[in-house]
Amino acid sequence: VIRDVRMVDHILTSMGSSQKGEVIASLRCLQSLTRSVQQIRTVLHDNAVWNPLLQMLQTSDKEVMVLAVTCLCNLVLDFSPSKQALIQHNALEILSEYCHTPDSTIRINAVWAVMSLSYCSNESLRERIVASLGVSQLLKRIEDPIGLIRQKAIGIVRNLFTAVSSCSLPAQWSRC
Repeated sequence: VIRDVRMVDHILTSMGSSQKGEVIASLRCLQSLTRSVQQIRTVLHDNAVWNPLLQMLQTSDKEVMVLAVTCLCNLVLDFSPSKQALIQHNALEILSEYCHTPDSTIRINAVWAVMSLSYCSNESLRERIVASLGVSQLLKRIEDPIGLIRQKAIGIVRNLFTAVSSCSLPAQWSRC
């Protein structure tokens, strides 16, 4: 249905609207779609929804920025074909900047996105994550006053120290 009615085209058009309510509604719809592995692997990747989301990170509107980062949290997951495009277009560096913002809502979502990005990452990406976040800033997030931020920051550290071979599914699960 989503592909047949070209729903993502309509969402992308609405994301570019001058009406804030329409932009917010399109982002909420996109956020819902990013919760589906099937949609992430198909229409969302085919339509490069990550590109306007990255552009929206430059907005001064907090609500739009939070929703854009929330969508990116799901698009940077290991199984997402959009992950590499996002990495190539400096999503890590942008998200790392937002990990240090005083705004806790943006900070939570940015740290969460970096944690998702770090999961099953290769050595090169791990080095970029450490360089981009900075060790001292990562330690600050581990000591953040907000528990969820501390939890996700510790998740980043766990992911950085977990062997990539530990990321594959056990053989018995692959037959499900």
